[in-house]
Amino acid sequence: MNFQLELTIIFSRELDDRFFNDLLKKIREFLGSIFLRGTYSANRVFIVMEGAGEASPLVLDFVNFLNEFCKGYKTGIRDFYLPYYELSFNFDYVGKIEIPFTEAVICNGELCKVVFKNLEKEYLKNKFADRVVRLIKLYNQKSGWKLLYESEYNVGEYFNPVEEMEKRNYIKRGIVKKEFFYLPKGANLITKLRKKIFSELKNHYCLKKIISPSYIPLRLLEDHTLVEYIPKDILKNFFVCKVDKKFEEYYLSCKLQNMKSECIGVLYSEIPLTFYKAFEGKKIKENELFYFHDRINTYIILNYKKENLNIFKDILETLKLKYRILINNLDIGELIRFEIYIANKWKNILEIHTSDITKNFKIKNNKISCIHINFENLLIGYLSQKNFTDKISQQI
Repeated sequence: MNFQLELTIIFSRELDDRFFNDLLKKIREFLGSIFLRGTYSANRVFIVMEGAGEASPLVLDFVNFLNEFCKGYKTGIRDFYLPYYELSFNFDYVGKIEIPFTEAVICNGELCKVVFKNLEKEYLKNKFADRVVRLIKLYNQKSGWKLLYESEYNVGEYFNPVEEMEKRNYIKRGIVKKEFFYLPKGANLITKLRKKIFSELKNHYCLKKIISPSYIPLRLLEDHTLVEYIPKDILKNFFVCKVDKKFEEYYLSCKLQNMKSECIGVLYSEIPLTFYKAFEGKKIKENELFYFHDRINTYIILNYKKENLNIFKDILETLKLKYRILINNLDIGELIRFEIYIANKWKNILEIHTSDITKNFKIKNNKISCIHINFENLLIGYLSQKNFTDKISQQI
């Protein structure tokens, strides 16, 4: 990645030739070869530079350096901004891309140029330009899922397992489409599956049940260190926005500007940010495991270990199910997904999300895994692969 930029610095008083010449020596001393030229007018200095990388941290350090130097002249820096800032990087995409807060984004199949104009100092902080580049690369991002493992168990002929569950009084359809009630027969099986998995986990961890809120407070959404972990669906489902690209605007600005919501928080439990907030500044012991439930899902938070994957793999092997394991290395961490074969389709039953998000909350652990188990899909897959035999409950 390379940059070209124009920097305007506004001082607390008008400059003269003597002060500017002394200032110019310090500018060359700090910037070296990336400095191209500089001039001044009244109380403003105009600097042009180009170099490699993303320049925001450099500009911030540079302005702080000049501010310290200027104290000897009883002069301060009142403000600064970038009238022009251009980033270019290799990118296999052709066409123009509309990104909020940018003047233009043009890609020719080999190189992508991003142009900002009149970029204020607030946008040089909090990795704003890095997020712009990451957002652009999403336009050409291919699926990163890779197959780790697939079991060899055979399954029977195709049929609709949900209809069969209804016939056999496991469930009863509700008013809302694709929603249903679990009758005692079905609820009992979900309870058995949950107990089986937790009995296995007790052999490895000290289980501690917690009550976790199922929403993220809006103030956490506007924490710039957490923006990377917030999915698009949150804004789509909970906010009304005046602009078309509301996720892009939020992602880049870290603010819910131009958006309206009647709620105090948003429902999202796959990465329980409220849990991490509660443990801010603390350390989770090596053998501790926290969990909480909703109707058909269980969420587990535990220390990252490579054997976590094998624990769940062994559980599914004892149930003799046809399943597969996929992995996706994301910018925000590693995502492992277990999928079960249901009616000629693969359905997600378990996800292990591992990242260093704990650093944002100063939790004294290297990594923590958040595990989401969908017992509804697990039950449907289990019943369909076992062909609803009469002794199915005894086999768990």
